[in-house]
Amino acid sequence: MQRAAAETGPTGDPSPEKAARIRAGLIGVAGSGEHLIEPLLLLAVGAQGLEAAEPVDLAALEAAEPAACPREGLTVVRTFAQPTVTGDRVLLGHLLHNLLMNAVRHNRAEGRISVSTSKDGELTVSNTGPMIDPVGGPGAPGALPRAGRTAAQRR
Repeated sequence: MQRAAAETGPTGDPSPEKAARIRAGLIGVAGSGEHLIEPLLLLAVGAQGLEAAEPVDLAALEAAEPAACPREGLTVVRTFAQPTVTGDRVLLGHLLHNLLMNAVRHNRAEGRISVSTSKDGELTVSNTGPMIDPVGGPGAPGALPRAGRTAAQRR
């Protein structure tokens, strides 16, 4: 609704500068809401447990990310001891995208991003940006559910 109002323009007779300012503000608010709703929907789906898990190649998912995740000036190091994990391809894609975007956003110029998996398939994304408390960092949602476990089994 907010985006539609911003795209159609304000009513009345505001100056072009004021109309542009209002439109930009409304589009910004709408964008913030859209960015908030998508992760909340993904969390809700994840909290219900996975209905179907399939083999997912994390290395292939990560290789597809550069177009969606700009990394100009950053060095990316990839080490996949076990690139294939079992899970939901869409949720894992969102997870990887979010981790990479955070690694870019919270890095330093000419920094480094490391993407790796352990032999057990545990994914790690790190960067050369400032350290964040892994337990209580800003907005940390806690542990993510593992494939094959229902919501009741996680409690």
